[in-house]
Amino acid sequence: MITGRFFYILSHAVKQSKKLTSDKQKGWLYRWRIVADMMLCYHKYRMYTNEYLSEHLYEKNSEEKALVGEKYREKGIKREMWIADFERTRKFLSKYSQFKYEIGARRVLRNKAYMKFFHTGDLLYVEYDVNISRQHGLDGELKIGRHVLLSKHATLDYSGGLTIGNDVQITDGVHILTHDHKHHHVQSSSLDIKNNDIKTPLTIADGCVLGSKCVILPSCNYIGKYARIGAGAVVTHDIPDYAIAVGVPAKVVGQVPLSNEAEDK
Repeated sequence: MITGRFFYILSHAVKQSKKLTSDKQKGWLYRWRIVADMMLCYHKYRMYTNEYLSEHLYEKNSEEKALVGEKYREKGIKREMWIADFERTRKFLSKYSQFKYEIGARRVLRNKAYMKFFHTGDLLYVEYDVNISRQHGLDGELKIGRHVLLSKHATLDYSGGLTIGNDVQITDGVHILTHDHKHHHVQSSSLDIKNNDIKTPLTIADGCVLGSKCVILPSCNYIGKYARIGAGAVVTHDIPDYAIAVGVPAKVVGQVPLSNEAEDK
């Protein structure tokens, strides 16, 4: 992974140095000095080439570069850790998510693999094509309780933080989002869309059932205990405990009867 990342940065350094030297009408020696400096700043401070250019480091001396670079070091290290985790997760999902046999040894193998990889509670049941991911370098955490069902084609985004309680059923095709983008809420043709990701943590409480192909949008931060979300619903706001919510956007239309089991819990 480190080798691949090195050559990825190097390719961008070569491309961007070409434009910089062309604009300044500099020769090939100056260009390769810039490439070498970009790679040095990546090695020392984990600065990407676009960050190097935005700070005009090619015009600064070593002391000035150090002052700027230190501001980027922590961010760069976190970014590298996220990339490593993202690639590790993709590799895991490509290996385990496509088992289409829901009985026998393969089912047991997949369930155990998911429990170990994502540090879930016991008795997790995972069908095929379940996608779990963390996007845009965000540092959200995933917590899954015991006796949880993740049905086929479900997508769980935990970029902003996702907590799933015990005895939760996430049925087929459910789509959960826990991050948003500022540019979704601003009308501007010239808006800079970089670094505008917003964490929107979500808690799905014990006993909740999410119906087939429902969507949980980032504006929802809590789905209550034993709540029922109807099939195809689009949840845009918090859902209280024991509520039944259906429709687009989802509205509370009733209450789950309180069984003796639910009352005890």
